[in-house]
Amino acid sequence: MVLVFNFGGQYAHLIARKVRELGVKSELVAPDITAGQVKKLNPQAIIFSGSPYSVYDKNAPHPDTEIYGLEIPILGICYGHQLLAYQLKGKVSPGKSKQFGKEKLFVSKSPLFASLSKEEQVWFSHGDHVESLPLGFKAIASTALSQIAAMENLEKKYFSVQFHPEVTHTKKGMRVLSNFLFDIAKAKRDWNLKNIKVGIVKKLKKDLAGQKGFDGTFWRCRFFSCRDLNQRSSRQQSALYIY
Repeated sequence: MVLVFNFGGQYAHLIARKVRELGVKSELVAPDITAGQVKKLNPQAIIFSGSPYSVYDKNAPHPDTEIYGLEIPILGICYGHQLLAYQLKGKVSPGKSKQFGKEKLFVSKSPLFASLSKEEQVWFSHGDHVESLPLGFKAIASTALSQIAAMENLEKKYFSVQFHPEVTHTKKGMRVLSNFLFDIAKAKRDWNLKNIKVGIVKKLKKDLAGQKGFDGTFWRCRFFSCRDLNQRSSRQQSALYIY
């Protein structure tokens, strides 16, 4: 299971869904979750998502720094990239100009970028940038405007990227997520939608058996969006019906 920290960015739910598409259970959590609560959940990895905030904003969401002592692999994305640098004593600065849209990424050797080319198309949406690395990190990607577009600490298994691997505009974004989950974090494939749907049906039949009005009545379950249930993008929600 992977915890996705929701810092209020537009892509947090998409990141969680992309993780599930790769066969790993994901849970969105609030940024004020404590290190103790994280430890109790026992995630295989953590992903810091994006945010409309700057790390320097008064009300910017900052996670419990004791999380860094739990020895859990972390992937920071966009704001999560800046946050990782900021909390681990690197330097984050306002960009001279904002990067928004498709960018050419120059990739260095890293387990996060295994099977990627030296140049890749990615999607950026940010203003601040990481100016100097935290201790123990090295830069693993750059763009024309950002010298530290991605960084890693191999010993800690901390990685972060300024771009958005979860969107389709980043052509090999799913490969990046897969590399982090399986090659770096050694995550187990613990999410199988078909088995989950079968389990829901069985549980409903058991819970509702013998109840008055069960036969011939529609019982609707709004546990999942249709994108989770059947990958149809044309509808926002789907329902299971038990006869």
